[in-house]
Amino acid sequence: MQKTLRVSLASGRVQLEGVPADGASDEEKNERALQVVDEVKAELAEVAGIVDESSREAVLRLWVLRSYLDAHPVRWIKNYALRAKWNEAAKEIDALRERAAGQLPDGHAKTIWEDLPYVRDALGLLFDKLRAQGEVQRLILTPLGKLSFAKVRYQREGPEDLARVCRELEEVVAGTGHLDEEVGRWGDQNLPALLAGEPPREVPAALAAPLGPGVALLLVGAGLAAGGAATLGGGGPVGPGLLGLGALLAAAGAALLARSLGRRKQLPVEFAELAARFRERLFLIICLRGLYQMTSRLTRATDAFDRYLKDNGGVNRWKRVKVDDKDVTRLFAEGADAWHPKETIETWLGDQVTKTYRLDSQSLAAQADIDAEAWDAIMRAYKLSSDELGGDGRLLDVVADLLFVRRGEDSAAERRRVFDEIYAAWDRAIEERRQG
Repeated sequence: MQKTLRVSLASGRVQLEGVPADGASDEEKNERALQVVDEVKAELAEVAGIVDESSREAVLRLWVLRSYLDAHPVRWIKNYALRAKWNEAAKEIDALRERAAGQLPDGHAKTIWEDLPYVRDALGLLFDKLRAQGEVQRLILTPLGKLSFAKVRYQREGPEDLARVCRELEEVVAGTGHLDEEVGRWGDQNLPALLAGEPPREVPAALAAPLGPGVALLLVGAGLAAGGAATLGGGGPVGPGLLGLGALLAAAGAALLARSLGRRKQLPVEFAELAARFRERLFLIICLRGLYQMTSRLTRATDAFDRYLKDNGGVNRWKRVKVDDKDVTRLFAEGADAWHPKETIETWLGDQVTKTYRLDSQSLAAQADIDAEAWDAIMRAYKLSSDELGGDGRLLDVVADLLFVRRGEDSAAERRRVFDEIYAAWDRAIEERRQG
């Protein structure tokens, strides 16, 4: 059976069939190496029959056979006498390659032989790029269009446009930094209520309008008015004066008391709005951390592929092998015989990646999807990222990855592991602050 080298759609790397795993025993390696030598020698007999009429095909098949030999090195063969068979196969490959080269234009066989490993390595990097692009393209960002206080253009024109979405989120997050101070004024005792969207559990004295001054004025004014009223029957100016002053002070006290009571009544309303704004801020911070991870993967994958092309002949070489020398790239593609004339390895691999991972569409969690425990974990991770508690932002990335990037794939056990990690880090930070 003709040996093949195909791109694995699980890893994106070109794989050889039947190569022993890293942990295979010496006996397993020995047995497999001897088997491969026999298989290669049998196929060489077939290649020898086409080397003059189909020289390019012969060169391609010879390279595959050489790849199998190299993947099962001669040192794996324990019996030194049997190693001769491996060496004979290698020499026969070289001889047939020279014979095929003689049938091709000058230098063509050498170019094919050099292009094949180039394409093999490029395909792995191209796969990473296409998969990262697909991950971004499949990402559903509609929750960003349902924000209460911020406007974000979440629709994208292409994978790279996710970076623009991140910049808009950065501006929103930077513009809401003052909310941290406002939340701090309400104290840690109100954080659970803030995250749950409930009324404050306790109004800090610094925020509550004092009732004392108004009550005091009202009492003093009432007392003076009563005294003035009691002396009205005796004549003279004192009674009316006390009555008037008392009424004035009482009115001022009542007005002051009314304002204080009104202010106290308004505080829960302000707390509710602050809670809603702050939860949206936390939501966007976590979204941004998750989207940063995705844009980073896309950028790294794209840069790696582009750098590989630049360092190995430039984009013109890649264009030549994928357009003009398609047989070099078809070698690695399953079902390449059915390619449309205009199809290239890039379009084929892009289609395969889309088909393989089409069920992995992801959507950002909406705020309403975040339960109380998750909000608590997000808040703790956020506070742990502050300089006050160590400035470790790693846990924000962990919880962002769990809740926003991979939340549909995660089991309850993974969620528990992540939350427990956050709680443990929180306890350590609080203890260190206490001791410090």
